[in-house]
Amino acid sequence: MQLKELFKKLATRAGVNATEAKLTAAIDALPELDVDDDLVAKPLIDKLITEEEAGNRPTLKKKFAAEALNGADAIIDPILAELFTPEEIEALKKEEKATMKKIGKLATKAKELKTAGGNPTDTAKAIADLNTEITKLKTEKESEVNTLKKLHEEERYFDRLASKVIRRSDVVDYAKAKEGVRVVADFKDTLNTVGGILDITTGKIMQKADPSMELYIDNKAVTADLLLEKTLTENEYLKKSEGPGPAGSITVPGGGNEGQMTEAQKRNAERFKQQ
Repeated sequence: MQLKELFKKLATRAGVNATEAKLTAAIDALPELDVDDDLVAKPLIDKLITEEEAGNRPTLKKKFAAEALNGADAIIDPILAELFTPEEIEALKKEEKATMKKIGKLATKAKELKTAGGNPTDTAKAIADLNTEITKLKTEKESEVNTLKKLHEEERYFDRLASKVIRRSDVVDYAKAKEGVRVVADFKDTLNTVGGILDITTGKIMQKADPSMELYIDNKAVTADLLLEKTLTENEYLKKSEGPGPAGSITVPGGGNEGQMTEAQKRNAERFKQQ
């Protein structure tokens, strides 16, 4: 085939008018040259097609449709795997227009689920209620753990307080009895009397009425050491520096100053037994 003839055929297939002056001029400018029909002319004519020809060619339509539907399959297939058996899915894939069949199958399943499971709004509400319950249980469990942790920290704090009293040489044996439990109980009573609470984390004495504020008495910050001294003094748990025991005291077997129990101590002992 002549090169000029091939060029004209391709141009007219592309939609250029055969009598167009510029096309004619271009063809006239081409050399007189033969091109091989089988190696050049035929492949160009057969393989290079117009948009309209491509739209009407079945093999191309199928190819592009498959590529377009692959994206849909990527979304649909995981959902199918949750709703249908492997055998049902495999059967769908073998059908013509498999993707459209899958969509139809899913639509049918959605209707079945809606009928069986009720209103989607009810389902959403049920899920929300479940999440709320889970959050509530989690919060309650965290609160329970925090409470136990706080109790454990309080026990350790008062163990240290009792140990401090037991090691003191100026405190009578009566106050040290029961591993210091008596003094700890009296310390808590003193703390309550002055309107304070103990912040275990910081060791500070805070106001019972406003736990965010430190407790002050006579313009002085109340400390645990101050309250301990107040407790020991008011309950007469400190040894007398000299002289006989105070009037009204009674002697406890064991003798010596440390064996004496004052009337104040006697009252505390009776109160402690009642607790």
